Amino acid sequence: LTTVIPSVFPFFVISILLTGLSSTCPQKFLRPVGKILSLPENCESLLLIGFLGGYPVGAQSIRQVYSAGNLSRSDAQRMLAFCSNAGPSFIFGIGSVILPDSKLCWWIWLVHILSALIVGWLTPSKVSASNAKIHIPTISLTEAVNKSVRVMGTVCSWIILFRVILAFFQKWFLWILPQTLAVFFSGLLELSNGCAQLLQVPSVASRFCFFSIFLSCGGLCVALQTHAVLSGSGLSTLPYLFGKAAQGAISGLLCILLIPIILPGTANTILSTVLALPS
Repeated sequence: LTTVIPSVFPFFVISILLTGLSSTCPQKFLRPVGKILSLPENCESLLLIGFLGGYPVGAQSIRQVYSAGNLSRSDAQRMLAFCSNAGPSFIFGIGSVILPDSKLCWWIWLVHILSALIVGWLTPSKVSASNAKIHIPTISLTEAVNKSVRVMGTVCSWIILFRVILAFFQKWFLWILPQTLAVFFSGLLELSNGCAQLLQVPSVASRFCFFSIFLSCGGLCVALQTHAVLSGSGLSTLPYLFGKAAQGAISGLLCILLIPIILPGTANTILSTVLALPS
């Protein structure tokens, strides 16, 4: 009530409105990126929504366009792998708490965007009928709010469920594990609570890498939210899962390469943290 809904719900409404306006507001400045990623013309707006809206707005927008018959199944499945991501409101909101310098949040967001684009570039594309310019029907503010309420209810239900599951694991199982491994497990299970627990990791460099990996993977809770959003559409969640796993690995690698530049002298703490995970 105080964190998730105020920070996410407005983005749901805006993203649904932007999806409807994308056919009348051409994204020419994004077309070069669309060509590199082999996106159908006029689908760049879905990529933009996926970066600004937060989980699972990107998947919801793709489903909306696909269900309207304006996107082929192969293109929709492919775009699920890289067009649903954490939003800046979440990244900068929680990042400013767990990272000592707010400038690091900009680096995290850059890594998050770049890793998603790399996944999109690596994901093979198929020539389909939707490679022609598509038309996305407009939607009213009332319709956008009504749809957002339904999506928000689904998201909150999953978050509450996983908070309870995580509390159960912490009470009965996670206390057995080393603290860092328990935090890592929590982040892969539920994104928001796992990120909050990163304050228990003393190394800023390790916190930076873990935060980036959590954001890119999304966690099991977000995966189930995405599955719920796609339910009944005929779209599979598997491309999304493979894309998020690949994005998490790429994010971790990019962060390790960045650490010596943005946090000089702390790179060795990452190695020591990783080596301590199974101990």
